[in-house]
Amino acid sequence: MSKSKNVLHFINNEEESLSIKSSQENAQQKKFWGALLVIAGTTIGAGMLSLPMSVAALGILGGSALLVAMWFVMYVAALIAVDLNLHIGVGSSIAKLSNLYLGKIPGYIASIALVLMLNSLLVAYTSGASSLIQNLVTSHANITLNEHSIMIVFVILMSALVCIDMKVLDAGNRIFFAIMIGVFIAMMIVLFPKIHISSEMLPVQHTSFSPWFIAIPLFFTSFGFHGSIPSMVQYCKKQPLILKRAFFWGTLIPLLTYIVWMIGGLSIVYVNNPLVFELLVNGNADLGVFVSALSQVIDTNWLQSSSWIFSLLAIITSFLGVAIGLFDYYREHISITSPAKKRFISGFLALGVPLALTLIAEKTFLKVLGFAGIFLSIIAVGLPCLIWLRLGKQKLSSSLNQQLVMLILAVGICVIVCEIYNLCF
Repeated sequence: MSKSKNVLHFINNEEESLSIKSSQENAQQKKFWGALLVIAGTTIGAGMLSLPMSVAALGILGGSALLVAMWFVMYVAALIAVDLNLHIGVGSSIAKLSNLYLGKIPGYIASIALVLMLNSLLVAYTSGASSLIQNLVTSHANITLNEHSIMIVFVILMSALVCIDMKVLDAGNRIFFAIMIGVFIAMMIVLFPKIHISSEMLPVQHTSFSPWFIAIPLFFTSFGFHGSIPSMVQYCKKQPLILKRAFFWGTLIPLLTYIVWMIGGLSIVYVNNPLVFELLVNGNADLGVFVSALSQVIDTNWLQSSSWIFSLLAIITSFLGVAIGLFDYYREHISITSPAKKRFISGFLALGVPLALTLIAEKTFLKVLGFAGIFLSIIAVGLPCLIWLRLGKQKLSSSLNQQLVMLILAVGICVIVCEIYNLCF
């Protein structure tokens, strides 16, 4: 009888153990997918629509190679930041890490660069979203809305997702990202029969270095999700395997999306409107000309509407990823004991200040995005690489090596040089 009880007890323990293990695996999968979607959503922004215009002079092979190179650089840069965050034991901003390991001055530089970059992006996204919403409503409902009112309502709605709880943001981001990818796939299905890759499009179309100087910072910024890394480290409970998988797939999805969109957009314009393609190669066509050329090929207003919806959802997912990074930065630095007050003040600073700046300076979407590349180079590559090299591989127990980190640092410096050249010339 006692033997029978022991057997039953053993079976119950085994079932309990399997149940706990299954529950843990489900929780890990949930964290993985949540982090992946935040990273991918933050990475894929409205700037994606301009990629075909920016790489026309590089050809499909040159543009694709540069995209893959920038993806690799930014993925490794993310692994460097994860190494540092796991070493210190909390999801810490690059400003805090710089202050701890490089000194006060680099810490101040990191703080200023981080705040400027995140605020710049939020200003750009708020401006871009309000403009898209206004155009969408005007064209479909024939109603003219005040752009300032749209900005205020947009930021209030985004604040609800960012400030209430990470679970709310996670759920909202999943929905927006799923719809965005669905719209993109639908667009590409319609465009796919029109895609015809010509051998003349493959090589570099322009002999000067100028298109490369323009494309390098743009592609670099197109993989800019690093402000949300501390939040993702906390969200994934500091589990290295989940983080590395989430960052790999969360950046690979945007890379593949970019390549498909770039090849599809360029080939359609090249075959159906060679004049516009020539304008793209010489840098004389803007986004409106490019989208208009695509719309004429499809011969319907559906593509135009879809491009607006896709752009808006891309901005929203990017906005959420950037906003949570700035929100957590302020929470880390505000020394108020009351969690509710700290959350309110952090939310006001993270979302209220960019809104005020956007209301003051209108139509800033493309201009502000141009400056973000320099700040991103400093906080995503420059400072993390310097900290990593200072601590060394042994202290961090890292799978990365010194030569690779130095190469990533060199690319970061190159991006800054290209961005300064573009601003000056």
